[in-house]
Amino acid sequence: MLIYRISLLLAFFCFVPSMPGQAQPVYNLTDIIAVAQRASIRALIAKNTRQNRFWQYRTYLSNFKPQLLLDGNLPNFSRAILQNRNDDGSIGFIDVSNLNTDLGLSLRQTIAATGTEIFVSSTLARLQNFGDIGGNTQYSSNLVQVGLTQALFNFNASRWERRIEPIRYEESVKKYSEDIEGIAIEATTLFFDLIDAQTNLEIAQTNLANNDTIFQIGQQRYELGTITENDLLQLQLNVLNASQQVSQARLSIETSTLALKVFWAILMRQAAFNWCCLHKSPPCR
Repeated sequence: MLIYRISLLLAFFCFVPSMPGQAQPVYNLTDIIAVAQRASIRALIAKNTRQNRFWQYRTYLSNFKPQLLLDGNLPNFSRAILQNRNDDGSIGFIDVSNLNTDLGLSLRQTIAATGTEIFVSSTLARLQNFGDIGGNTQYSSNLVQVGLTQALFNFNASRWERRIEPIRYEESVKKYSEDIEGIAIEATTLFFDLIDAQTNLEIAQTNLANNDTIFQIGQQRYELGTITENDLLQLQLNVLNASQQVSQARLSIETSTLALKVFWAILMRQAAFNWCCLHKSPPCR
């Protein structure tokens, strides 16, 4: 009979010690797949890659929306001692100091089909003089400036990005689904490898019991003289072969069990690590 529920003897040995007399937890295939798809390293890498690609796609989409930009220079103070020719022809030195500030506001929109950028901007500049040239203040402004920027002989990257980026994003979504299903396949393969080994052991034990019964009957028939010694030896060889198959089946169970335990232990350690990082506990703190 197929055993679809396997008691894993590790009992969270990777981070929770087992207590004497405590019942060992039982995990079915659904539990193993769910934990693998949630806490395994491959699952975390796949999720982070998908999230990173999602925000890259959102950033790309934002490039084609109207953008309001505010830029400017903080008050920039400069001071210099310069030569100056006086009215009488003599040369002297004057102190030139000024405080320069400018601010600009613009609204920009990119048209992907042609690569054209349309903008509306407004700027304001302020210059305050100090030193020998006086303490006057000057202003300069450009209330409204409307224009467009168009590359005539350059490659229109925006047009092709608009066709490529959605495909790349769709590819990342499908790649995530593929990675998650790959994790489920790995967990399912390990699970059913153990079930197959258990089934093969049951079959091998049944064959051994049958061959042993046939050998005992053959011994009685050999004593009665109804079969030859060669036939009896053949029956004994069948028993030995069946016994070897039982040993191989038991070895396969041990190998499959160890592989599944290692896989589960890695999942449990990773789940514990993720939990302590989420709650800022050691060793993540």
